[in-house]
Amino acid sequence: MSRKIVLTAMSSFALLLTACQPFNPNEYLMRQRNNILLQGNSASYADGYTDGCATGRREAGDHHFIFQKNATRAKNDTEYVEGWEQGHNFCRQEHLNQKEHDYREEKSALLRQQTYELQRKALERLNKE
Repeated sequence: MSRKIVLTAMSSFALLLTACQPFNPNEYLMRQRNNILLQGNSASYADGYTDGCATGRREAGDHHFIFQKNATRAKNDTEYVEGWEQGHNFCRQEHLNQKEHDYREEKSALLRQQTYELQRKALERLNKE
């Protein structure tokens, strides 16, 4: 039982440290590439996927990334092209979804703050009467 608690605490600590780390686009792309390879895809497909992913995220407004496309491989390697298109579409939409989520969270927090301020002012008025 105590070993389980220690492992859980260590995992939580590791997650906390990870959350405090600055975002590293190269690590993100490497994780994407490794996941694609683990799914049984070719290295050529994985290369295209990560290049397309970087481009898709950049197009969606993530300035951590740059446009990436190997022009030679895009002309001659169908697996690279297929991976590029899949990575581009997935990562672009993923970043747009995250931006939408962040926007909604910020808007919700602002509305909560405004509601709190209105309630506080109403209570102050009631207390003065």
